Amino acid sequence: MDVAFDANNTDSTGRYYGFTVPLSSVEMAQPVTATLHYGDGLSLEAGKAISAKGYVEGFDKVASSYDGETVALVHALADYGHWVQPFLSAANGWSLGDGDGQYAEMDRFYAGPYDGAAARAALAGYVMSKDVGGSAVEKASASLSLESETTLEVVLTVAEGVTPTVASATLGGRAVDVAAPARLGKASGGGIRWRVRVPGIRAWQLGEEVVVTGDADGGFSVSASGLAYAGAMLGVDSYAGNGGHDAMCALYAFHQAEVAYRSTH
Repeated sequence: MDVAFDANNTDSTGRYYGFTVPLSSVEMAQPVTATLHYGDGLSLEAGKAISAKGYVEGFDKVASSYDGETVALVHALADYGHWVQPFLSAANGWSLGDGDGQYAEMDRFYAGPYDGAAARAALAGYVMSKDVGGSAVEKASASLSLESETTLEVVLTVAEGVTPTVASATLGGRAVDVAAPARLGKASGGGIRWRVRVPGIRAWQLGEEVVVTGDADGGFSVSASGLAYAGAMLGVDSYAGNGGHDAMCALYAFHQAEVAYRSTH
């Protein structure tokens, strides 16, 4: 991928330049190599390959220099990367590991398998709610997209011939910008499915409520959160066998570690 060069992104000495590469939740063990392109078709490979997994391994060598919240956060990040891989691999047909694997395996982790029942009980207070009133919205659901940034997706099934619009979207009470609903196609039971995406949700914001309001021949409102989705998945037995429960427990643990870190730093 192309990353813009930023002359102001340097270390404290001003000698070394930095760059940011967005990684998805399944790419924590992927090697990243920087190549500097300059002049007329010239390039220079800058240093050795690095990865989020390598960062965690390097951190462990000096972990005793950090407080407990910092150590817990780094380890929770690694656990999340480890446990989400098999779940998304099974769901999307990705392969893992050396050789023909599409993604390198994130085999550095510290916790799990998890107690799904305990996590589900802890998340019982996080639920999705909706008020479709007399609108043309026939069904509403929410899910998480675990890409380089976490996105909450609200999917509306609306009577055919009606195009929904979004009046407002908030995250934790703060207004956020969202694109117009995207048409996904016909629903199996009738109607048309539309998707509203609320991107950029940080780990510490997973418990914050996303509220989407709009109009579809009448007003509607849908409220959900990342933890509501995680709790709902923990209640579906079929997700236990493909790693879904461990992935959601690791996501919840990552959220808790992030909240604890932010409260002390």
